[in-house]
Amino acid sequence: MTKVKEKEEGMKFDNGKLRYDLIPPEAKKWLAEILTFGAAKYTPNSWQGIEIDRYLAAMERHINDWRMGIENDEESGLHHLKHALCNMMFITWIEITKKPIEEPTGHLGLICGMCHSAGIVFTSKGIYVPGKIWQCSTCNTVGYLGKENGELLYNFEKNEL
Repeated sequence: MTKVKEKEEGMKFDNGKLRYDLIPPEAKKWLAEILTFGAAKYTPNSWQGIEIDRYLAAMERHINDWRMGIENDEESGLHHLKHALCNMMFITWIEITKKPIEEPTGHLGLICGMCHSAGIVFTSKGIYVPGKIWQCSTCNTVGYLGKENGELLYNFEKNEL
């Protein structure tokens, strides 16, 4: 009589490890949709240079619109709750990581439309963030730098931040 050898079971110790498989793939896709829209409108990862209060306000607007029965955001065409989820992710990331926003080094290639200097442009916090308010380091002109159809747009307005 021949003995049948039983298959040995493998072992893998996963206790206490994070279960990424529990995150619905749809939720990952929703975040990617919002982040892709934002990257096209501004620049990739420019969301990291914004104050938490701005994201709280945006999240509340999206939730409020959804509660009023408006399903999709007018500008993006995406569901308001997807925007709210993404805003909550931004708030959580900023609060928990507390990563400093790095200042750029070198010339950014922008010329001020008022004084024509080639000074680095800054946000009101002294940090360049594409798609946001900047300030000329020479004459204090402020403006908006954004993207539309892949092209950089900026306008100039003489006033102080």
